[in-house]
Amino acid sequence: MKFYKNKADCHVRRYKKSNHPTAIVGESKNQFTYKKLSHEQYRNELQKLNFNPNPRDIKNAYIGKKSRVDNKKFFDKKKSKWVFNKSDYDKL
Repeated sequence: MKFYKNKADCHVRRYKKSNHPTAIVGESKNQFTYKKLSHEQYRNELQKLNFNPNPRDIKNAYIGKKSRVDNKKFFDKKKSKWVFNKSDYDKL
């Protein structure tokens, strides 16, 4: 698992297996390291973000505490325009 040294490089892409946005927190040649994004907090697996990365959404956003790894082919080729606020970098 490789993580981005610069947290500003973290971005959002759609995960094709679940059809949900995910936070990409690192990458290697063929794989992305990612964390789940959600509107719901469940089983204490997620932590609340200070700001929702989706500028059009006013609901609370949560990010997974655990990092996961999967092949790049399971993610959209294009990055989303969503951005993480600097105050949330410690959660990435």
